[in-house]
Amino acid sequence: MREYRSDVHAEDWAANVPESCGNEAQGRNQSLWDRILALLEEDLAERRERKIILRVPGETGSYVEIGDLSTEQLRSLDRGLHGWVAEQLLDRYLAEGGYVNLLGKRHAYTKRVNELLPEDLPALVKADRVKYEEHLDELDRARFAADVNRDLELMAAVEYTTTAETRS
Repeated sequence: MREYRSDVHAEDWAANVPESCGNEAQGRNQSLWDRILALLEEDLAERRERKIILRVPGETGSYVEIGDLSTEQLRSLDRGLHGWVAEQLLDRYLAEGGYVNLLGKRHAYTKRVNELLPEDLPALVKADRVKYEEHLDELDRARFAADVNRDLELMAAVEYTTTAETRS
């Protein structure tokens, strides 16, 4: 068998490299697909462990994690919030099962991480982009609601001040 010069240098290099560098090099030599799958696993773990606390209407100072809501408490939420909570619970349930969201040409679907193929990457990216855009929309709505609440509080304070002045 013919020995190439590069083979000899590779053996010399491997013999003289500290063990920690060898482990770092192995990590870098991991395929792009394996690194993508590792990131997906991290995302699933984050989605499984995310705790979302909300105030239950009608119960003074009562804050509950959405997974601990009773059926009665869930029904007492307004429609918009109820839908959002249901989506969060579904997302957590799917993450616990190891499923990721994909978005094909015509429909959204889920697939287990261990069943993903490199051909699924465009659908995975598309679903992630939509999720990010929805997140930005939620932030905009939250900022808008905070602005409205602040303005309402200011109006109430001005109204109270004017009413107090007219009485005196």
